[in-house]
Amino acid sequence: MSSPIKKELDIIIIQFFTKKLFYSQARAKIEEIVDLEVEKVKQAGKNDFAYREIVSLGGA
Repeated sequence: MSSPIKKELDIIIIQFFTKKLFYSQARAKIEEIVDLEVEKVKQAGKNDFAYREIVSLGGA
């Protein structure tokens, strides 16, 4: 079973290779997906000890 993210990326890749998306458009869509997923991880991790440690050390 594929994840929704993988399905979205598959669609973008197919559109790019079938010339329905330019490189810049495909890249922007992929960056948007990645940014959303990173934000989800950050939000979920705010209560996580490891996340707090990374932040305290100047990461995330």
